Amino acid sequence: MVEAGTGRDAVRAAAASQPDAILLDWNMPNMDGYEATQAIRAAGGAWKTLPIIALTARANAYAKRINAKPFLSNELYFTLVYRPHVN
Repeated sequence: MVEAGTGRDAVRAAAASQPDAILLDWNMPNMDGYEATQAIRAAGGAWKTLPIIALTARANAYAKRINAKPFLSNELYFTLVYRPHVN
């Protein structure tokens, strides 16, 4: 597990660690989760299909594919295993 404090750090950490999935806060400083996802996907190859799960403490009706924090471990498991990822 690798932790990053900003969106830019998340993009760098993803490139350096080559994770199997990414949990990404939607409201990070410097670069938000949407921008970080675009930057990760722009690398092409396996990065285009890597599961990126967005998390936020500010979920609303428009954020149906974003997991609200706090979340239960079984909710995260369901998202990783049963829900198709979103590009």
